[in-house]
Amino acid sequence: MPATSVTEPKYISPIVNPKSYIVYLPAAIVAAGIAFVSLWENPQSSFALQMNDKLIHALMYAVLTLTLLLPQIRKPRLGWSVYLIAGLTAFLYGCVMEVLQTACTATRTAEWADVLADGIGVIVALIIVENIRNRKSHE
Repeated sequence: MPATSVTEPKYISPIVNPKSYIVYLPAAIVAAGIAFVSLWENPQSSFALQMNDKLIHALMYAVLTLTLLLPQIRKPRLGWSVYLIAGLTAFLYGCVMEVLQTACTATRTAEWADVLADGIGVIVALIIVENIRNRKSHE
């Protein structure tokens, strides 16, 4: 009986290769943190927190977008589709969190102003990444 050799599987795409997912671990951690903060029952929020709520929303989703783009930032060419996918992913995640706040908590509600703040954070992050890439390409 001939000896069979065991070879490692050849992965055709990074989607199939499980090692490629590790680069998105920071984004997964940020997304889990956002989910925890968004779905946490907090009936006694302070006035200062309420005043800064929209700024906090914008910052959270800017950080999420930045961490989604982090693995791609060093590539020589970054197409618009990468920006679109990262931006839509972060924005839709914000929309889902707003719906879940209403469905899963007794004291929190969805607000259009929060969704708008999430979108502003996403756009700011996309602008930051593009500016960083432009500066690096001109150096």
